[in-house]
Amino acid sequence: MGRRSKRWASEHLDHLGFPDQLRFVFPIVKASSALGLAVGLRSRAVGRLTAASIVAYFIIGLGFHARAKDAATEYAPAVGMLLWSYLVLRAFGSDASSD
Repeated sequence: MGRRSKRWASEHLDHLGFPDQLRFVFPIVKASSALGLAVGLRSRAVGRLTAASIVAYFIIGLGFHARAKDAATEYAPAVGMLLWSYLVLRAFGSDASSD
């Protein structure tokens, strides 16, 4: 699965026109997002910042899909994750008094 999934991801990023020299950021973004949301359970400010960053990540991803002129089915998962991330952002921002 590892080699096959790396090849799929590389081909997908090629299709989207994402630069090779910036692909190292994906593991960093994913790990920091998971850590940020976990820390956000204790610190709403960190949770809000992380959730807002994840929303931005998916908006940028949708831009890449739009630029590649993908069919809606190609970027539907990104739309779903954007909506889910927005709900998380709202949840972290709903009670500012608990910081």
